[in-house]
Amino acid sequence: MKKTDVRYAAAWYGGEVLLILALLVFGVWNAKNGLMSGLSALGIVAVGVATPILMNKQLDKKAAELAKNFPHKLRFTTHNGIFYFDPAQSRAAVVWKLNPFELQTIDLAQVTGVRTCDGRQFRGTSRVWAEFVLDGKKIKVTTLQVSRGQLGMKDPRVLEAISKADQICEMIRAGQRVR
Repeated sequence: MKKTDVRYAAAWYGGEVLLILALLVFGVWNAKNGLMSGLSALGIVAVGVATPILMNKQLDKKAAELAKNFPHKLRFTTHNGIFYFDPAQSRAAVVWKLNPFELQTIDLAQVTGVRTCDGRQFRGTSRVWAEFVLDGKKIKVTTLQVSRGQLGMKDPRVLEAISKADQICEMIRAGQRVR
């Protein structure tokens, strides 16, 4: 299972870095003009905010297009991809965030080690995921990722992420029971 298309990731992140560097150079070059420096700083923030939004829009569009030919009962959008489940046929499919041009199918009968991980550390968590093993490779499906700090285990976002991870695991187990 290929989660990352290196060329796609390099194009997005490389383009973002080059644009930020260009805006930074422009801002330093025009440092005497406060308006231009301010506009440059605003541009840097805008690029940093817009890139993930545009990546998610492209992922949604490509995933919907690719999933037309995959009959599915449930669809889950997670932090790192979009999953489609067809437990009646014991199959699942995924379109990864960093590889949105390929719908990868999973035979649920070959999946082992299905579990939910809440990432508990002391009184909180910064990451929640569903985990399974496919062809000897551990696959993590992130349902919550906090970039700074932790959220309490009773926080509604954490409870929702744990519920979503549990649902993903249950769909995999339901598909395994079919065979």
